[in-house]
Amino acid sequence: MSNKTFKKAAWLGVSSGLVLIASNHINTAAHAQTAQTLPPVTVDAPKVKRAKPKVVQATSHSRVAARNAHTSQGYSDTASPSAGPGAGTRRAESAWGHVEGYVATRSGTGTKTDTPLVETPAAISVVTQDQIQAQGAQSISQAVRYVPGVTAEQAGADMRFNNIYVRGFLADQYLDGMKLFNLGFAYPIIEPYNLERVEVLHGPASVLYGQASPGGLLDMVSKRPTEDPYHEMFLSTGSYGRIQGGVDLSGPIDQNKEWLYRFTASGFDVGSQVDFTRYERVSIAPSLTWRPDNDTTITFLGTYQNDPKAGFYNTLPAKGYGTLSPLANGQFIPTSFYPGVPSQDQMSRELGQIGYVAEHHFDNVWTVRQTFDTATKPVRFRRFSRLAFQRPIRTAWRDRPSLKTIEDAHSLSTIRPKRNSQLVPSRIPPCSASITKTTR
Repeated sequence: MSNKTFKKAAWLGVSSGLVLIASNHINTAAHAQTAQTLPPVTVDAPKVKRAKPKVVQATSHSRVAARNAHTSQGYSDTASPSAGPGAGTRRAESAWGHVEGYVATRSGTGTKTDTPLVETPAAISVVTQDQIQAQGAQSISQAVRYVPGVTAEQAGADMRFNNIYVRGFLADQYLDGMKLFNLGFAYPIIEPYNLERVEVLHGPASVLYGQASPGGLLDMVSKRPTEDPYHEMFLSTGSYGRIQGGVDLSGPIDQNKEWLYRFTASGFDVGSQVDFTRYERVSIAPSLTWRPDNDTTITFLGTYQNDPKAGFYNTLPAKGYGTLSPLANGQFIPTSFYPGVPSQDQMSRELGQIGYVAEHHFDNVWTVRQTFDTATKPVRFRRFSRLAFQRPIRTAWRDRPSLKTIEDAHSLSTIRPKRNSQLVPSRIPPCSASITKTTR
């Protein structure tokens, strides 16, 4: 290598070294400048606020203070977790009390105790009073329309019965844990406005309720007196000339809240999609709670219900003649067709019921409850039935060619029965009447 070439290489090495040293110096200066311009960051530990001691005001009524923490309905004053600052307290839910909204968290049907639903080893559906009002349900069958596994309203517009099927079986019905017995037309119809909730227990429950349907059962919980004053009044109207109203009053009677009351009353008058039929009802449900001490509660429940017009018996032709398939002239029997005799048909029903629910707490574990109920259900029923006709007339709905128009069907429904008429056999009365009275 020549000296000239060696000198060039030496100068290149020296210059590159100077460039590296300069760049390192510049980067160091930049980092130093950046570190000096950033503000210092300090982290302080959170300050722990001391809880203010609760001030308990002395009062001569020690029973009142104790009941505010433990009431007969299983309520307790708790602050809402979603409430903001300054929000008041609300009543915790009870298995036999009111539910705010549509979702219940506790029930007494599955265990006959006030138990959370998540801890109950059974499938239970709860329809609250708020949901009943939101749906505008006028019967128990309408209230359970959206309950899974339940089939109701099999008779359509006929509201004389509340036959409810759970998992394919006709479900037994209970009111406050007591079974509702029915005998033919002496069928107890409970007014939905008198209830706090309707609960459906899915599956067998004979361990708790004795002989019962394998599909499940339906338990209705009556409205009970509340410790806080509550006053409600409503008036509504609707289709078929409906007029309906009611009141719901509740609260303490005395200052010590030893006596609580509740008075629920409602009534309605409405027509139907079927001609010559109406529904009328007057219902009164008073209740009274007595709490002699902090551990004992006795609630007296009463109901009187009168249905002077309880509906109709709309038996239309078999095999869908005139309903699913047209008549000979192509017409259909309208849904407003009344197949009976308006001057003869009649059905009225009354319900009188009284009972009590008593409970006593021995300690935080042991509690004794007793329920007693007695009811009377007189029913008056009379109708002119085509089932009492002779066979030629009984089969006329399906086979006779003389029944060709809707006018023929109406003419058959307006015939007045006579003793020697061809329409009525001499051995069968034209009208059947029965008065049934059951007591449980």
